[in-house]
Amino acid sequence: MVDPDGKTGASRELNEYWTKGEGLAKWANSEHPFRTLQTLLLQHMSLREASGLAARYYRMVFGRWPGGGTRKS
Repeated sequence: MVDPDGKTGASRELNEYWTKGEGLAKWANSEHPFRTLQTLLLQHMSLREASGLAARYYRMVFGRWPGGGTRKS
């Protein structure tokens, strides 16, 4: 399935899982949400892919990039 926004490289189901569903509960309220999500994604992909996807999901959920940046895409 094609990614709905053309950027995250994952299916709509995976995007929803990690940003709205059960997956969100696994990382969003942790002490270090980006690192927690990155670690979870590393079980399924390379470090580069996990880092990029984690950053995008973080931004989708919190409205900013990890590390506090507000860079526009």
